[in-house]
Amino acid sequence: MIVLKAIVVVLLGYLSGSVSYAIIITKATAKTDIRSIGNKNAGTMNVLRSVGKGAGVLVGVLDGLKSLLPMLFARLLWFREVSALHFFIVFAVGIAALIGHWKPLFYGFKGGRGVGCIIGIFVFIIPFEFLISFLLGGTIVLVFIHGVKYRLGRWVPIMFVLITPFLTLALNFLVKVRISPFYSLGGHEWYVLVGVFCTSLAMLLINFTFMGKRVDELKGDEADD
Repeated sequence: MIVLKAIVVVLLGYLSGSVSYAIIITKATAKTDIRSIGNKNAGTMNVLRSVGKGAGVLVGVLDGLKSLLPMLFARLLWFREVSALHFFIVFAVGIAALIGHWKPLFYGFKGGRGVGCIIGIFVFIIPFEFLISFLLGGTIVLVFIHGVKYRLGRWVPIMFVLITPFLTLALNFLVKVRISPFYSLGGHEWYVLVGVFCTSLAMLLINFTFMGKRVDELKGDEADD
């Protein structure tokens, strides 16, 4: 029975990820296809740059929710135990949403890079460490990276993806502040740490497939903020 339940929630995660809010919101607000403007990527940053800040923020929030909400659903419905098995099933739901965003069923298996989905996964499994990593990554970009177009949108995700697993590991040895049965600052079980490192690795692997586009984007950059 648990295998069937796991299949159901993972499938729901993938279907949730396959909904491209970048395409939907852009068509609704700008009457065009986001895949035909800007860098042609169906993602938050392209919407923000090519359509507007309001639409971009909305897409970013929805992209985060399409991994976060299925994980919460799986946790609350069937997988409530504080155990490695239940954690990895719920974690698989988030990864399925990320894969759905990257290879969406509804859009010819051509999607975006999944930054929003990654944020949703991190928020679910290590919200406190992620917040610290996000703020730290943003600070590093503001202080040290200049003369780069869209530096916040391009470099902050890279920073927090790289920082989060190592910060989480370090804090695990330094502090243990239990907030609830599922959440704490530091003091995580081994399987949570595995999930954090696997999430960052998945993000890096997906972005590697976009490397050609990313090199083209960086050509001719100039400071804009």
